[in-house]
Amino acid sequence: SNQVSKSITPSYSQEAVEMMEYHLWKTLDEMIRLLSMASSTPVPLPSQLLGLLPKRQDWPHGFILEEYANSLNLAGGTIGTFHQSEFVRVDSVTNRDEGKTNS
Repeated sequence: SNQVSKSITPSYSQEAVEMMEYHLWKTLDEMIRLLSMASSTPVPLPSQLLGLLPKRQDWPHGFILEEYANSLNLAGGTIGTFHQSEFVRVDSVTNRDEGKTNS
């Protein structure tokens, strides 16, 4: 008999996903550092990407992406090319939404 193979989506715990995300950001940070050293100039990063960077206390020393995101935030940076919007990190939006109560 013919068996139809089904696509199986693996399930991961929230902790496993957060660990993968942490390693992804660390790897991206390392790539940006290497590109900056090779070109001797800072590598431009889309502010939309930096807005997705989670706020964590355990980033490695010298983690440049956190520095970029913080400087954009402190400078009142904007995102977008046609419609300019305020730079806001996703964690800030999530925390603000969680603080609301429905009455």
